[in-house]
Amino acid sequence: MHNKQIVLNWTVNQLWNGCILASIAHAIMAAHYPEFSYEQSWDGKNYNIQDGARIRGTITFKNNNCVAAFRNDKSIRTSIKMKNVIDYFDFAPDDIINLALSETLEYLYENVNGHDFPLITTAFWGYNNILYSNDSYDDLLSNGFNIILKQTLDIESAINEWKSYYNMSTQQIKLLRIIYKKRIMDVNKVIYISDDEIKMIGSNDKIALNESYTSFRELKIIKEST
Repeated sequence: MHNKQIVLNWTVNQLWNGCILASIAHAIMAAHYPEFSYEQSWDGKNYNIQDGARIRGTITFKNNNCVAAFRNDKSIRTSIKMKNVIDYFDFAPDDIINLALSETLEYLYENVNGHDFPLITTAFWGYNNILYSNDSYDDLLSNGFNIILKQTLDIESAINEWKSYYNMSTQQIKLLRIIYKKRIMDVNKVIYISDDEIKMIGSNDKIALNESYTSFRELKIIKEST
């Protein structure tokens, strides 16, 4: 790690928007790929993401601040016994460190030699809407940050990426835009999905659709008919 923090090229708000968009795309397509429903989830203010390549991460959002921590199990850093994971947050304000300890790192515990502790390989944080890291961009990428690259893009570019990733239809993209617009207008308001919108998901598999509904509920998005 560097002995000086760097400023990243996007903001907390942009990242939050990207995570919301990603989660809605995930919720829509969980009805078609239920076996990948584990990849994204929300637990209150915490956004969790993982993949089949042994990379996982959690981003905690609070107002214009955030904490993001990642673990790439293939990283050489997993074999380096850091005395304190808070070393990744050198120069961060106390309230960022407290947020990391009370929320973000709680999702990244690992059992090593019979002891449980948070194990991460890179991190960044956002304060007053500006994002910082003690790692270079290349070090971020090689240690787990690459799992959220789509979430850092502008919305139109991200939509194209999710369309390609999930092979989304025109109707599914239309639904993604509709729900995303509603969700970012008021983050605390419960949103209802109509039966017509559910049809736009394009699945008749009730079990798989339940995976979609579960992911939507984490975003306070609920079927209108329930």
